[in-house]
Amino acid sequence: MSPVENLYDVFRAGEIDSAELSEIALGHFHSAKDISPTEVVFGVGADNETYALKFVYQREKHRVAQIVAGPSLTTDDISGLKTKVDLELQSPAVLKIGWQTLLTDVPVAGWFRYRDIFQIVPVPAGAPQGSNLFGGNPFIVQFKYRPSFADSMLHGFRLAAEAQKIHLLLAGLLRFRVHRLQTSHFHWVLTGTNPNRTEYRQEMYDFADSAKFRNCNSFAPVDAIAPLE
Repeated sequence: MSPVENLYDVFRAGEIDSAELSEIALGHFHSAKDISPTEVVFGVGADNETYALKFVYQREKHRVAQIVAGPSLTTDDISGLKTKVDLELQSPAVLKIGWQTLLTDVPVAGWFRYRDIFQIVPVPAGAPQGSNLFGGNPFIVQFKYRPSFADSMLHGFRLAAEAQKIHLLLAGLLRFRVHRLQTSHFHWVLTGTNPNRTEYRQEMYDFADSAKFRNCNSFAPVDAIAPLE
C-alpha cells in the first residue's frame, strides 16, 4: 500500500463517529496511548515508543481530523481495520433494547415511557429494595441502541454510551437524586453489629429475573403497572 494513501479516507473517518472509530481501532490493536491533548496512538510496542496508527483530533470538536501511519503498521492491519469499519457502516440500523438499573431516593412503583426512546419500570417483585430513610431505591431504565454484530468492544461501548445519556438526562430532569452503581468500585461496608464487622465489598445490584431484560427486541409490558405521575 502506498505510504501516501489517505488513511482518513480508507477508514472512512468522515462517515463514522470518531468515538466508535477509536473503539474499533482499540479492539483491533489492543492498546492505545495519549501522546498529547489531541493525539492518540494505537498498537503501542513493547518499548512504549513505536506504534501502528495515530489519530489526530480537532481539539474543539473531539473529532478525528487526521490518521497517520505509524512505524509498525502493516497492510494486514489496514485491511483488517477497513473491513471492520466497512461492516459497521454497511450493517442495517437494527435497534435493540438495552437496560440499566438506576437508584434514587424514593421508591419507584410505576412506569413511564418517552416516545419509543426509553422506558422506566420498577424492579420485579421480590427484587432487593432500598430504604425510605436512606434511599438506594432501584428502578430499571430500558432504552433503544444500535448493537454491533461484528465488534464486541464497539457493542459494549454503544450500550454504555446510551445508558450514560439516559442516566444524565434523568439526573438533570428529576427532582430526586438519580445515580448508578459502578461495578469497578469497592467500599468498606458494615456486615455485622455485635461486635461491628466490616468487609471490603464490590458495588453491585442484581436480581433473580434480570436475564429477561437482556437481548430484548421490545420494551417490557406494563399492563399490570400503574403509570408514574
